[in-house]
Order: sequence, then C-alpha cells, then structure tokens
Amino acid sequence: MKTIQPALATILIALPAFAQTSQTPSSGFPVPPDLFPAAEVSPTTVVAVVEGKEIRQADVDRAVNRALAQFEGRLAPEQLAQARSQLAPRAREELILQAVLEAEAEKQKIAVSDEEVEKTKKMLPIPPNQTLDEVLKAQGMTVAELDTELRRALKIRRLLETTVPATEVTDEEVKKFYEQHRDEFSVPEQVTARHILIAVPTNATPAQRSEKRALAEKVRAELVAGGDFAELVKKYSDDPGSRDRGGVYVFGRGEMVPEFEKAAFEGKLNEISPLVQTRFGYHIIQTTNREAARTISYEEAAPRIREHLQRLRRSQAVQAYIRQLREKAKVTFPSGS
Repeated sequence: MKTIQPALATILIALPAFAQTSQTPSSGFPVPPDLFPAAEVSPTTVVAVVEGKEIRQADVDRAVNRALAQFEGRLAPEQLAQARSQLAPRAREELILQAVLEAEAEKQKIAVSDEEVEKTKKMLPIPPNQTLDEVLKAQGMTVAELDTELRRALKIRRLLETTVPATEVTDEEVKKFYEQHRDEFSVPEQVTARHILIAVPTNATPAQRSEKRALAEKVRAELVAGGDFAELVKKYSDDPGSRDRGGVYVFGRGEMVPEFEKAAFEGKLNEISPLVQTRFGYHIIQTTNREAARTISYEEAAPRIREHLQRLRRSQAVQAYIRQLREKAKVTFPSGS
C-alpha cells in the first residue's frame, strides 16, 4: 500500500467483511441521474444532505484525488480523467454511507478514545523510508484530518460489531462446501528453490557474456565450497524479485521460464546446479523442497472453509444492515446540485 487513502481506509476499517466479496457498500442504492452533471461542479456545492449533515463537492473531489494518488505517473491524462469520472459516483455514495453509519453510531452514543485513535494510527502501513507526516503531506492531508477519519472509522466498526450478530456455520455446511468445491482443494506439484542470477543484458557483446559467465562460475564455486547461499544472494544476485528473501521462489509447473523450471524440478534436492542459462542471464539454482501434487484433506481444509463461510455470512449480514439504515436514513439531494 503506497499511500494512505482516508476515505477508502475508513470503509476498510469499518467494513472489513466487504473486502471478502465482490459487492461494494454502494450496491443497490440508486443515484439520481442529475446529481452528477457533466459540467464542472463548484467545490462548495452541496451534493447531498444526510441526516442534516452536508456533503459538498469538495469532499467528493478530495476522496477521488486520494484514491487516484496511487496511480500518479502511471496513467496517461486521458486515463486519469476516465478513472475520475468512474470513481466520482462511488465516492459520493461511500461518503453518504459513511455519514449514515456515523449518524447511527452517534444515536447509539458510541465513543472512541484518543488512545484508540493513536493505536490505530501507529498500525497504518507506511512506505519504507517515509514518515507518516511525509505521506500525509503528499496526500494534502493534516494529522488532525487523519485523526478525524480514523475516529469515524473506529466508531462505524464498533457500531457494526455491536449491532450485527456473530454468525455460526455448522459442520454440515462446511462439509457440503468441501464436497461442492473439491477441485479447488487440489494442490499441483511444486518446488521450493533458491537461486542467484547473474544478469546478462540482451545487447551484451560476446566478451561481456564471457565475463558474466566467469562471474557466475566463480559464485557457483563458492557455493559448492560451502559458501552461505543467502549471503551470496545479497552480494551477487541481480534478481530484485527474490534478492530480499534469500533468492527463494515457490512455484509449480508453467510458472517459470522452461530452463529454470527444468533445473528446479529435475535437480537433486539441496545440490548446487550447474549454470542454467535463460534469457535473463546465468542462474545458480538449489532446490530445497519438492512436493507432489495432492488434494487437501477435509480435516485440513475445514478450519479455512469455516472461516471463509463465517466471513461471507458476516459480510452479507453487514450489507443487509447497512442497506436497511440507508433506506431509512433521511438523505436529500438539493435541487440544482
């Protein structure tokens, strides 16, 4: 997660079950077609009033901008414009839902302490080599605004935890799910292998290729002599995808380039392979584990199935509760908005 998006973060903290289904909080709630006119809307325009609380176009724009921040520099201007037009209606509806839920939490006198807000703030994922202040500055957000968002999210989550009852799943339901989805519990043959890549540019000269091969042979000799694989990965490997985890990959058939796959699946366990050449360069591979294809047993799968069904049922119950609140809430769309 590269950025903190308070509007989205609020939904995820408050409604964790939604992440487990394809449905969104806005499902099933019609939006007046004239609410979002094609012409530019003033930031001060009130686009909705929820239980007396106004939602302005500036609130919607802020939510959309934060959602789009993660795509900065990765999308062309026309793609960003298209994404903005698609996100705006959902952002408006999410803000309405948040207001509905917050109003209900206030009716039930649900409170959140400063300590809870601070604890949650410390758990937010921050990109490496950045501080929270730096991330917030990039988002155009203050710490006070973040605290407000988190407090709202925690109130909503507590509302849902106290209002929507826990769901139970019977052993018969778990067994039925397993029988109906048996194919999904098949695990293909796979290996665990680690490697060191000495990369060779595609436009390398014969002399450069020879130099790279000599380096690869040197590294291999160090490994055969008992060198520490993880340390040599850090020192020599040109594969950024595995360097930080000791060069390790876990994979099945068809997931790697053919030469790499053949060496990993056919090599003897724990032996240092001869040099393996692929389009990326020279690899030194060590297969550390090999597992035959198998079917996960019911006993092994049951706890995960039960958790999945409970999460799904909980999500459905939460959505039904929110839909009920949304339908009863006093939500108006000022004329001319």
